[in-house]
Amino acid sequence: MTRGAKWLAGSDRTARRCVAWTRPPDVFRMVLEVTSTNWSNDMVIKVETYARAGIPVYTVVDRKHDRVLVYADPDGDDYRTCSTYKRGMSMAFPASIGVSLDLPVDRLLDGDGDGDGDGG
Repeated sequence: MTRGAKWLAGSDRTARRCVAWTRPPDVFRMVLEVTSTNWSNDMVIKVETYARAGIPVYTVVDRKHDRVLVYADPDGDDYRTCSTYKRGMSMAFPASIGVSLDLPVDRLLDGDGDGDGDGG
């Protein structure tokens, strides 16, 4: 078993399907998810899974609730901080990812590049 998969051995089967590591988890600085029909996986199972793996930042673009959540500073199977950003706000990712990145929440939620929701 690879180092990246070893920590998943006792985890829930769903979590193992969600995270098929090809590299050890400590090489990742951030994971960004865009929610879909498996919203509960992104908001519960993956938070626990990524925290346990030591992923420094887990970002969830939560389309169901029209917000972006940024979890940072893993501690066991949870994160010490969770920042919530709503439409009209701009968010800066934590410095722990190693780059300076500031994005409008609307752009992340809409995914169309201009934030106005019309696809152009």
